[in-house]
Amino acid sequence: MAETKRLGYVDWLKAIGIFLIVLGHCLPAYTLPRTVIYAFHVPLFAFAGGLLSKPAKTIKECFLKVLGLLKRMGIPYLIWFLVSCVPYMLPECPFKTDYSFSELVEIFFLLNGRPMWNAALWFIPCYFVVNLLFVFLSYLTKGNKLLMLSCGFVSFLGIIKLVLSEKTINFFKYQNIFSMHNVFLLFGFFCLGYALKDIIKYIAEWKEKPHKNYLLYIALGVFITSIIVCALVNRDETRPGGYYGMSVLNLRYNDIYVYILMATLILISLTLTCALLPKNTVTLVMSQGSFFIMATHYLFFRSKFHTSPSYKAGKWEASMHLGMREGVYITVILVAILLILYLFRKRFKWFSKMLTYFGI
Repeated sequence: MAETKRLGYVDWLKAIGIFLIVLGHCLPAYTLPRTVIYAFHVPLFAFAGGLLSKPAKTIKECFLKVLGLLKRMGIPYLIWFLVSCVPYMLPECPFKTDYSFSELVEIFFLLNGRPMWNAALWFIPCYFVVNLLFVFLSYLTKGNKLLMLSCGFVSFLGIIKLVLSEKTINFFKYQNIFSMHNVFLLFGFFCLGYALKDIIKYIAEWKEKPHKNYLLYIALGVFITSIIVCALVNRDETRPGGYYGMSVLNLRYNDIYVYILMATLILISLTLTCALLPKNTVTLVMSQGSFFIMATHYLFFRSKFHTSPSYKAGKWEASMHLGMREGVYITVILVAILLILYLFRKRFKWFSKMLTYFGI
């Protein structure tokens, strides 16, 4: 996509999202900051995808879109998965579990609940399936936003029924091909973004600045209020950090409605708030390189987690994680790398084409 046609608020949204992904993985579980982050950081990318999506109008267009998805997500996922398999090929694997080839194939297709050390990669095949569903359903519905919103609502009902029947859904205990329970949830937010894309774009491009700013400040207020409510409903004194931390990775039957409602309010209000912010190169680079950051940030801290005595003993301790400061440092380092690649990308076309295979 040409930079002149990019939506600044979507770049901001994805930049904030990928920063929260890194930060959330560095923070100890059951703490307030991580609880707030996990309330919406994964659905954020599905919602942003919906804001940028276009329906397929013909069978040929469906086919071309699928090929595009394979190029933008399938090939980079395969490359980063293979890169992540390298530690398992070493004479002494630095991690707790040494997987066999067949087990790694199962992990590649998310066929079981055991993630590899670079666990953040689970999102890519899951999001790939979400996009596939959108391509074919948008063709069948002729891109009708009301019908697609209805599809998203049905998808939400699917995950609600699943959670109610299972009582709790834990990502690492309940798993099937391509993480289908997360596909249900993320597809709902994807359709929500698609249904609201024109409304949000209209508000973001509203030329009556005083009225626009009033509306966006209200959105900021809704965002802050939703964050506070999210913190309150997650209070749980029985947990080590005092918070339960509902997320796509851990849903309970009495939380699922609150999770979907809170995430919806947070995402809509945050997107409108981002419309107040100016376009800039840093958010553009973070948006374009979100796949790269997601695939590489575990390299900075996962070895500490897996080599800790507590982990090897099957115990969890807060010291096994890094902290907020380290999360910021990791993000800054990866963004600096992306900025350097961005400069080369603008100068050399062949380099730009090569970077697409790494999801940049």
